Amino acid sequence: MDRVAVLLGEISRLPEMASLDRRAGGFLNDVAEIYERHGLGVTKAYLLNQQARRRMEVPLLLKILEKFDGCPEVHGNRAIGRQIIKCLFELKGGPKR
Repeated sequence: MDRVAVLLGEISRLPEMASLDRRAGGFLNDVAEIYERHGLGVTKAYLLNQQARRRMEVPLLLKILEKFDGCPEVHGNRAIGRQIIKCLFELKGGPKR
């Protein structure tokens, strides 16, 4: 199994995934875009700034960013990270609406 597949499995088992709501789709898209364009540091700063408004999603996304930093494939190709962020609801196992 490749490292990205292992990473997907780890993310899908995070307890914080239970708090992810399908209404967060626009926010996830924004975070994914910021991550791909600007990288880890800027994305963390953005999330910390959004913490008051997005109390449910921010802790989950910060944990995911930590996992990204430990995965050379994602660290070297931020488009992979973007795709993972955009499909979090599917990783959770919920239907797409």
